[in-house]
Amino acid sequence: MTPSPSDPQMSFAFLAIMSGLCAVIYPFLTSLTWSRSLVKTLAIAPLAVWSHMIGFPVLAAGLALSAIGDLALSRPGDRAFLIGMLSFAAAHLIYAWMFYAGGLVPLGGWQSLALVPVIGVALWLGPVFAAKAGALALPVLVYVGIICVMGATAVMQPMGAGQVIALIGALLFMASDAILGQEKFLNRHWPGQGLAIWGLYYAAQVALFVGFVWIG
Repeated sequence: MTPSPSDPQMSFAFLAIMSGLCAVIYPFLTSLTWSRSLVKTLAIAPLAVWSHMIGFPVLAAGLALSAIGDLALSRPGDRAFLIGMLSFAAAHLIYAWMFYAGGLVPLGGWQSLALVPVIGVALWLGPVFAAKAGALALPVLVYVGIICVMGATAVMQPMGAGQVIALIGALLFMASDAILGQEKFLNRHWPGQGLAIWGLYYAAQVALFVGFVWIG
């Protein structure tokens, strides 16, 4: 049977609903079960499938690596954390490449000033987290450097609607990781912290997805 023209729209609606539903459910799952891990993974994995379906394979790879990172970070232990960090580092490199491939503005304009806080925060938090990370110190420093590159390339895009949305996604991602780092390595906890980490992260991935697709 030949698919009707509405079939792709139905598929996209299904992927959007699955992603959003899993994103809403995940914060309420607190026990370290494989069901919880699956829900967390399925919050981002549908966006990777969606990206592939509409002809954005590089974006799909970044989102798929993020989903793998989510799966790893949902499991206990430093080994799982390291796998998750490596997966997200690879995803950030893909996002940075996409920003770079879209063209960057020359240094010297107002956007160059915005690099100062992005790089400054990375130079501050990287050593702070690494000092408390034990055997993960070097991977943490490398990861912070990579996400800084992603943020810097996002800041230096020529700004349009899609670029602004993607930039917001990059900055939200950095904020989520900063809060996660102070929870993981500095052992600082405050009410609503987990929800903030997850909310900022999910919003970041959605913004990157929408922004990169908008840019085309």
